[in-house]
Amino acid sequence: MKSRPLTMLLPSHIQCFRATLSEQEEIKQFHVPIHLETSTRNEEERIVQESCLHEDFPALYSESDFEESMVWILRDEASNRIVGCVDLYVSPSIQTEFQVFATLEVAFQNRDEEINSKLRNGKQAWIRMLSVHPMYRKQGLGRYLLTVALEEARKQQVETVLLVTLPEVMQSAVKLYESEGFKLLERDRTTHFLVDTMVRMV
Repeated sequence: MKSRPLTMLLPSHIQCFRATLSEQEEIKQFHVPIHLETSTRNEEERIVQESCLHEDFPALYSESDFEESMVWILRDEASNRIVGCVDLYVSPSIQTEFQVFATLEVAFQNRDEEINSKLRNGKQAWIRMLSVHPMYRKQGLGRYLLTVALEEARKQQVETVLLVTLPEVMQSAVKLYESEGFKLLERDRTTHFLVDTMVRMV
């Protein structure tokens, strides 16, 4: 499935930029409350997630991450605040991601042979940390960021794009991904959540 051309317009006061290392801490501070708000249903889950975030975010947005990934932000120029963010990690082999995402062991048993072949032999990318500030939702900003990442994946000659989401608490995100051609690759049950890995061809 081809990614749609980036013809969507942003509101005049919001601009999309390729993030730089100097914005690393600001991006972290943007993500933590957004992630907690969208991925927790009660105080117990919030405590678990907050603990995980303190461990994971320094590694996710480290200096090496900015070197290995492409990170885009949406900035409201009226307030000079980040209101959206996404990053794209291009991996030459899905085996690299298997070492990180052990839940994908069943990927090669997927029944879609075309996707299966590309997962085995093609170039992959991961879309990570797609977030929009609650006050700026329902304006197409999430779709805009997703399209930016998919367009870059196409330029990088990626064959399949993957992402991980929580279907029980991110229903709107799942609908967005499905509308852009993503299909369920694997579903895993953790202690607190269902975790879906979704995939689409570029």
